[in-house]
Amino acid sequence: MSSLTYDLTLAGLSVGSAAALTGIGLIVTYRATGVLNFAHGAIAMVCAYVLRQCVVEWGWPLWLGAAVTLLVLAPGLGVVLERFVFRPLAVLGGDPAQTLVASIGVFVLLVGGAALLWGQGARADAPVLVPDEPWGQLAVVLVLAAGVAAVV
Repeated sequence: MSSLTYDLTLAGLSVGSAAALTGIGLIVTYRATGVLNFAHGAIAMVCAYVLRQCVVEWGWPLWLGAAVTLLVLAPGLGVVLERFVFRPLAVLGGDPAQTLVASIGVFVLLVGGAALLWGQGARADAPVLVPDEPWGQLAVVLVLAAGVAAVV
């Protein structure tokens, strides 16, 4: 029985740490822009697919694919969305309902575009950036959360 409890605790830590990191991203985005961006997860999905494309399909080293995805693509998507979707809405009056609908529209656009480009469903050959064991995942989340706390 204790082995099952330990395994379930580790699984909960793993899933909970991923949820916490997602929540941190949503809060930072909301505090910085005033937009509750429901496309947050879709942006992460597109970045994951691009990382897979770079590493698996094009044969890039993992570090290069991760650097391009995390340091160029992800911030670039954020800038494009802020400049061309959310900032014009703020200029028009900043109605929270409009930004909410716009973020849902971006979500649908990104998910649909990813399905058209890469097909539907998960990929078994995705590169691994974070270790599979729950303690490693928790450690990565704690380091990232501490980094965000230091910056904010």
